[in-house]
Amino acid sequence: MKRRAGCEDETRCSLSDSELKAVLREVRRMTVQRNILRKSFNDMTVELMAERKMTIQPLSDATGISRETIKYMRNDPTRVFGIREIVAVCIALHLDPSVSELYLESSPAKLLDTEEDNCYRYALAHWYGESVPEVNRRLKALGVRPLTAQMEDILIPGMK
Repeated sequence: MKRRAGCEDETRCSLSDSELKAVLREVRRMTVQRNILRKSFNDMTVELMAERKMTIQPLSDATGISRETIKYMRNDPTRVFGIREIVAVCIALHLDPSVSELYLESSPAKLLDTEEDNCYRYALAHWYGESVPEVNRRLKALGVRPLTAQMEDILIPGMK
């Protein structure tokens, strides 16, 4: 049996070559995302969208946030956005929890230590792979305001 380079015994090298390559790809992707996060909130928004190959319209469709608001998130450093909108962008872009945390730290809005905001933290940590409508459905089931009006791909009238 051929041993991989650097493996003294097989118990120390339990990952296959393809698994190691997958881990390296993930680490490189996370490194790119973390480097993006050393910029302004607006620049981060642009670069995270680009890294995910998400343009304004698809992000608007995925979140229920207007195209204009997303344009402001990308370009207007004087504008303040609600925490729910920013969390919705994190969910729609399926950002890693550590990346979401850094993105939120640079944002104009902050998560507070409230039950509602802690539910949003939970969503970022555990539901980041879900769609915004699905996260909204789960938040509503918890008795928490949804991130946006988008529930099950239907906009709720009067919800901003």
